[in-house]
Amino acid sequence: MTECATVTLYGSPLDGEEIDVDVLDNDPWVPTISDTGCTYPGGRSVYAPAPDGRWTWQRDLPADGLTCAASAVPPPWCC
Repeated sequence: MTECATVTLYGSPLDGEEIDVDVLDNDPWVPTISDTGCTYPGGRSVYAPAPDGRWTWQRDLPADGLTCAASAVPPPWCC
């Protein structure tokens, strides 16, 4: 079951952007594809909820730095 909510991202590089996240996900970190601002071309900017509830930038990953197991199940960050 998925229950999505819209959150605002804080910190570089997507500061102020809004995305949908699955609030029931046990691993709420969100890798977001970033065409602007990510250190790595085609890479992802990773955000996670902070103790105060704000979704803050954690780090950037190269395009091949985030892999999913071969499966028909979509990654947990997909709403």
